[in-house]
Amino acid sequence: MCGICGKYSPEGVTQADIRPMLELLTHRGPDDKGVYVQGRIGLGNTRLSVIDLSGGHQPMSNEDGTIWIVYNGEIYNHRLLREMLEKKGHLFRTNSDTEVIVHLYEENGEHFVEKLKGMFAIAIWDDNHKKLILARDHLGQKPLFYTQVGRDLLFASEIKALLAVSDRQREIDLESLHHYLSLRFIPSPRTMLQGIHKLPPAHLLVFQHGEIRTRRYWHLSFRGYQNLSEADIIDALREKLVQTVNTHLVSDVSVGAFLSGGLDSSMIVALMATEAGSSLKTFTVGVNEQDYDEIPYARLVADHFELNISNNEWTLI
Repeated sequence: MCGICGKYSPEGVTQADIRPMLELLTHRGPDDKGVYVQGRIGLGNTRLSVIDLSGGHQPMSNEDGTIWIVYNGEIYNHRLLREMLEKKGHLFRTNSDTEVIVHLYEENGEHFVEKLKGMFAIAIWDDNHKKLILARDHLGQKPLFYTQVGRDLLFASEIKALLAVSDRQREIDLESLHHYLSLRFIPSPRTMLQGIHKLPPAHLLVFQHGEIRTRRYWHLSFRGYQNLSEADIIDALREKLVQTVNTHLVSDVSVGAFLSGGLDSSMIVALMATEAGSSLKTFTVGVNEQDYDEIPYARLVADHFELNISNNEWTLI
């Protein structure tokens, strides 16, 4: 988890516009912090280091400093994309997935996002075309909020960072409140506050010449699966699960799993244990009420896969 924020203003942006937002996002990224300010644009990032611990500092740019990025997430196919981009002549200074996104944008423009597999909230400043691009992953795992105040556009991983530097009043959006009370969530792009929006999953936002345009770059589809037999569906699902878990294990730091002993987490731990073996670390939270305590079930799964009990953290609250 990282934190990103930024501001575009035709009146110019200073460090003082970005720092207050960044301070409120420090808990999202305790390992590193960075700011880029130039003319009308300012970008900020607080980083939790996962890939290329020493070389992944953000904000990051291309070679000539015309493309800048701040980014929260992980791109699971970044190695394949790097190989493709290197064959096309792109030169890399780091091993980070962040730099892959920069060169992918250089190669594909606004369609770069369609080639990404992962979880992400991305902000790119294209100085050549004077446009700011925001992108959110396919299912909306990573948050991204924005607001337009006059001719300024601000964005951040959390709403409170926007409120720290915006003159916008904190007024409840009554329609959003209605949705929350009836649906128990607020559909995108609304939020609980008037004038503050969340970028919907699988959407790209482009801010240029003072105007916002958005488009959806991906739709969930079940076409091609309806006529499969049950056995074929099971095989295809197993293949997808193995592939997905393996891509999530790509990291320059230790990878663990939350284990409740339920079907979902037990299945994921089973697949992870196949790859990582007894070195896998799992984490479980228990409660004093025995009927709701998950620790016994999690312990059964850990024992079944011969995960050393010292590699598992059992917390009772």
